[in-house]
Amino acid sequence: MKKLLVVFMMAFVLTLSACTGEENKEPECAEYEDLVDGECVDNRSEFEIAMDNMEALESVEMTMTLKDVPLFGDFVTVVKIEGDSSEMELLGVTVYTFMEDGTYFMLEPNQSDGWEKSEVDDEDLDGVDDFMFEESDFDLVDGVYVANTSIDDMDNIEITLEDGYIVLISFSTTEDGMTFEAEVEFDKFDDVTVELPEYE
Repeated sequence: MKKLLVVFMMAFVLTLSACTGEENKEPECAEYEDLVDGECVDNRSEFEIAMDNMEALESVEMTMTLKDVPLFGDFVTVVKIEGDSSEMELLGVTVYTFMEDGTYFMLEPNQSDGWEKSEVDDEDLDGVDDFMFEESDFDLVDGVYVANTSIDDMDNIEITLEDGYIVLISFSTTEDGMTFEAEVEFDKFDDVTVELPEYE
């Protein structure tokens, strides 16, 4: 009985010690968190959180509108992105892009109701991975982030955030001496599926 009591007391002390240790142990915070009163608090700004969330997305749908294009009016393109694959509808024609063995390819409809596979030119991808907005390039005006500089041939950039994501980017861009107003709307965050068609 005495031996049983000793074992019980040892177990009780060890359990109590473990519980107390857990209570007094400071939590391990992420790189973007500060320890405040024993709790991890996110130290990122609203802008930084939105950029991080957009970068972490596995899928998203983008609706890109080029406004008042001569002979066309508003030119709208819908792009669905999932991982390294995308589906884009342009002038009623659907094309796909995907990565295979580290190389990007495009699938376009051919004349025999099938799909033609072609490699995407590396020049078309230059700067894509490096593109990222920096908060220092923007001023917050009436709830909208307005750029104070031009970025990658885009002028008058305005970014609208909602629930930790970018929901709208508006800007102007100049091509062949003509200036266009454009918008990119983001929707269906992590809720998009891209199914590639069968191809040869």
